[in-house]
Amino acid sequence: MIKKAFTLIELLIVVAIIGILAGVGIPMHNGYIQTAKIATVQSNFDGFVKFMQVQMINCETSNTIKLNHETDGLRETQCPNDAWEMAWALKGHFQHENWMTVYPNEWYAKYSLFSVHVSNDSGGKKLCRMDVAGYICIDRIGGDNRKITIWSVTTNDQLTPNRILRANITW
Repeated sequence: MIKKAFTLIELLIVVAIIGILAGVGIPMHNGYIQTAKIATVQSNFDGFVKFMQVQMINCETSNTIKLNHETDGLRETQCPNDAWEMAWALKGHFQHENWMTVYPNEWYAKYSLFSVHVSNDSGGKKLCRMDVAGYICIDRIGGDNRKITIWSVTTNDQLTPNRILRANITW
């Protein structure tokens, strides 16, 4: 009777091939994940800025807008008086929509997993910094409530070009 089995050499060759594939595949996978996170931050930033601009246009044609409230859900809301009030209203809207940071495992995510913050809320004071990625931050320009800047850092990698996204809005 002939027994069919793999030899030790054959098994070692298979293990070596799997090791080579894993050695190449894991770094490539991590690169794809990082690229996807950067693209998500860019998309969220663009979506937030466009949504804010649309709501500002709606306020020019009507006295109310429909926004999600942090606790109540979708409701008609009186139009804010200026861009800074609009920023606060939208912060609550996007928190109700569960917009979360794409970097939940970073050390700073313990302060807030929500991705939208104004610079002087409790999370924004800790998270709206140039070395913290994945958040959309809103701040007044020169203390003027009619002028705001919206910015986001796409990645913590300082060598990545164009990692800071910024839009200024006056209303």
